[in-house]
Amino acid sequence: SGEFASLIIGAIIIGKIGRRIDLSK
Repeated sequence: SGEFASLIIGAIIIGKIGRRIDLSK
C-alpha cells in the first residue's frame, strides 16, 4: 500500500506542477 500512496502523492505533485506551467503560459 505504501507504493500506491506514493503514486497518489506523485500524481498530485505532477498535477500542481502542470497547473503552474499552464498559469505561467
